[in-house]
Amino acid sequence: MRVALLQLGIDSRSRAANLSRALRMVDEACSADPSPDLVVLPEACDTGQSEEPTSSITPAMADGFGQSLASKAREWGVYVAAGFHQVVDGAPIGSAALYDPDGDVVVRCCRGASPCAGATRTSFGVWAVGLGSDRWDEEVVAGGLADAGVRLVVVPALQTDAGRRCLASRGGDLSKALKAYTCVAVGVSAGHAVDAAGGGPTVGSRVWGCDGAPLAHRSVSASGIVSAEIPLEAG
Repeated sequence: MRVALLQLGIDSRSRAANLSRALRMVDEACSADPSPDLVVLPEACDTGQSEEPTSSITPAMADGFGQSLASKAREWGVYVAAGFHQVVDGAPIGSAALYDPDGDVVVRCCRGASPCAGATRTSFGVWAVGLGSDRWDEEVVAGGLADAGVRLVVVPALQTDAGRRCLASRGGDLSKALKAYTCVAVGVSAGHAVDAAGGGPTVGSRVWGCDGAPLAHRSVSASGIVSAEIPLEAG
């Protein structure tokens, strides 16, 4: 199977611009030859922010963002994973969702929930989906998912900060612990240069093999698409 990680430029001031940019990048990724089977967008790809600045998001706004991604999954016949805000009990909260090629949500998880990742069967075997900002203890997560027979871990993630033990820099540890492939998509600030020396994001989107070795990656200095072949067959 082929995966495309969309390292999306995210504008914290405009959800509409972020949605438009996300849909264009999905089209770009799916227009490639060969086309992907799975497209992964970053965490908080609607706002680029965590919880504090998101209080104005309404259920209709959240649902509209998700439905737009679902329509792209149906249009191109691909799996689409993304992190964006859902309204739960009246409050916006970060979530991750995986849409199947029919545009249906097959797994969803919310930030801070336990376990931090949900598993589902796909046409390429069992996948787990979770948010990169959650607490990923490799041994605990691997223990919780091992019985499910997970072959691929899909993680929409936030920008990563220098000095943090972020998942985008240690996905190889998760792959080795779970003996599965791991892909992590992160976003970048739209229109802003990255200054790693000044403490900004330092790790870009990556794919790791079952042995923890990187299969593909991209510098976090710019938006773009990371494509990789993962040896999982449909069946």
